[in-house]
Amino acid sequence: MPSKKYQHLVESGKASLGRKERFRTPAKSILIVCEGKNTEKIYFEGICQKKASSTVKVKCYGAGFGDATNLVKYALKLKTEQEEKAESELGMREAAGFDEIWIVFDADYYLTIHKNRFHKLTEGVDFAKAHAINVALDRPYQSS
Repeated sequence: MPSKKYQHLVESGKASLGRKERFRTPAKSILIVCEGKNTEKIYFEGICQKKASSTVKVKCYGAGFGDATNLVKYALKLKTEQEEKAESELGMREAAGFDEIWIVFDADYYLTIHKNRFHKLTEGVDFAKAHAINVALDRPYQSS
């Protein structure tokens, strides 16, 4: 109930008792799944702390394995868990999910140590693309 001072505005339709619409852009959420359990995770968390933003939320997980295909599978599992958690807590699927998903891994394993596994790298990258997951190589191979 408005005070008497503003009652005439409500009655005339020039004011509303409802809340105003949101004026802030909702936060963008990014999931990063790294090859290493600690190093890359600490690196990205440090960047997030230094460049904190109210419009971007970043969650970073260290998977502990470097196969690109398995990183994609792990990222998809985390995404599903996030959606299920939000759905059970909030009762709405729209509140869940990530706007971007990235996998980060060291390509040297495929390109220098095990050159015969290059096809595995391309398979993993293709699998990521098929699921709309972005790929970042930790230390891209550079020829000398």
